[in-house]
Amino acid sequence: MPELPEVETILRGLQKKLAGEVIEQVFSSPARVFQSPDFDPRKRLAGKVFAGISRRGKYLIFTISDIKMVIHLGMTGQLLLKQETLPVNPDCEGQDPHIHFRIHCGSGKLLLYRDPRKFGKILFFTGNEELLCYFKRLGTEPLSDEFTYDCFSRLLQGRKGKIKPFLMNQAFICGIGNIYADEALFSSGIHPECPVSSISADGRKRLYEAIPSVLRKGIESGGTTFRDYRNSEGDQGSFQEKLYVYGREGQPCLLCGHLVERIQVGGRSSHFCPSCQEFSLDCS
Repeated sequence: MPELPEVETILRGLQKKLAGEVIEQVFSSPARVFQSPDFDPRKRLAGKVFAGISRRGKYLIFTISDIKMVIHLGMTGQLLLKQETLPVNPDCEGQDPHIHFRIHCGSGKLLLYRDPRKFGKILFFTGNEELLCYFKRLGTEPLSDEFTYDCFSRLLQGRKGKIKPFLMNQAFICGIGNIYADEALFSSGIHPECPVSSISADGRKRLYEAIPSVLRKGIESGGTTFRDYRNSEGDQGSFQEKLYVYGREGQPCLLCGHLVERIQVGGRSSHFCPSCQEFSLDCS
């Protein structure tokens, strides 16, 4: 599933290229990715202008004149920007059946939403209050000025359970998924099963610094591609070549040589080095 670095990479690839573009035509399939049943994008978006793109956690927010289009890529969603070379084909004959949404701009630019498994979401909001209400459940942005050490310490204060599920809980810190949680925990030397309540002040500090560091490195590498993720130009990311533990089960740790292991934590696979991240009830 695309996480914060992948979504941010797509945002950066689209924002300058779509700014000021006028939407000419819109085509959509009846796929379940559309979750605003009373909004017909084919009628409501035509003639509107792309005014900007922002991000909230793993969500992309497109400002299209007075409308907000929110996209969550789910597991296999892709947003691709192409230049049309053929006449518009409303019926999509002979085209990729996994493309569920097409926005044609007057300049010839074409924005495609592709999603083989259809676990993504596309929503439309006509008021800022509705949008704010929808995102109210999301926690702190880990790359924002609000994510201070004091903020992080308050989030951990009094929490029960293990640290790995905490990091992936979007109500606390939004944008972190399985890949970057594993990498941040490795970078800070904390075992994924470590109880939140037992992490020392020094451990909290290391983890606080590791989270934005790992996310920024992911962005610099254009995200992580194992199978489906692509940027807006259809290219893969390269952060998978720089991972220390995620997806490296049975391979030597790049720091100590011990074999990387994989366990289930909170129902999700977790990769770690048992030497660099030795488990202890006192996660100092």
